[in-house]
Amino acid sequence: MATVRLLGQQRNVPAFASLGRREPSLFVLDHASVSREHALLYWSGSSWVLRDLNSRNGTWLDGKRMGKKDEIVRRGQVISLGGADGQDLVVVDDGPPRPFAVHAETGEEIGENDEGVIVTPEGSLWQDPAGAWFVQRGDVIAPAPQRLGAWALWVPEHRPGTVETLTRHLSDAQVRFEVRAHREIVRMVIRFPEEDALDFGEYEHHWPLYLLAMERRRSDAWMSADRLALRAAISRKTLDVYLGRCRRCVTLAHIIGGDGIYEVGTGERRFGLPGDRVEDVLVE
Repeated sequence: MATVRLLGQQRNVPAFASLGRREPSLFVLDHASVSREHALLYWSGSSWVLRDLNSRNGTWLDGKRMGKKDEIVRRGQVISLGGADGQDLVVVDDGPPRPFAVHAETGEEIGENDEGVIVTPEGSLWQDPAGAWFVQRGDVIAPAPQRLGAWALWVPEHRPGTVETLTRHLSDAQVRFEVRAHREIVRMVIRFPEEDALDFGEYEHHWPLYLLAMERRRSDAWMSADRLALRAAISRKTLDVYLGRCRRCVTLAHIIGGDGIYEVGTGERRFGLPGDRVEDVLVE
């Protein structure tokens, strides 16, 4: 992803990055030659583009003052705000933008992990296929704000998806668990009327959700989190992580009400669908 360097300090660049003396600039440049809103660096979809915002002392690219026309910026070029006596930013990388979170005070940055999740001390952030961002804190999932505690979320341009056109609703679903003998790894498949089934794959984190589903089918009862963790042979912390992954996968599949795949009570958990909506199959 795009990276720029200023006086030894290196920063990743979101899809639209303002440069100047005014918050929330990528670099807040407290320098006499820099205007409050000096320039804009943005991703066009194929390259990075620099635009001068009618700054008082001009924006310079590789020593040449820009006019009113936008300029494409490439790796190795130097952006100068305010001329020779201003502030120089070196373009270290000109790759496409990627989401990341940055700490407002320390400047620490956290990017996506291998699962596409930004994990901060304040909660985990991810993007659904429609482009919307969500935050998870414990068992609670909600639309992500631009700032999460001290962490600001910098993301590529949000393009609204088609969530409102979806017809899959969890309340219409049938859930099938395929279980291997003597293995705590389970495949989960969700079916909807007149639609193809959604295969969520064979994973270890489906195991406690499967146990909840079997308890709901057997007695329609809630199960204490401690008992569930004991039956799953995992710690309470791992239990919450596993169930959170299940909820996230269903939510990202654009299933209306998908965050209700399991319910949370005080110290208890319950599968989110009645027992007659669940089937389990033993596979070789």
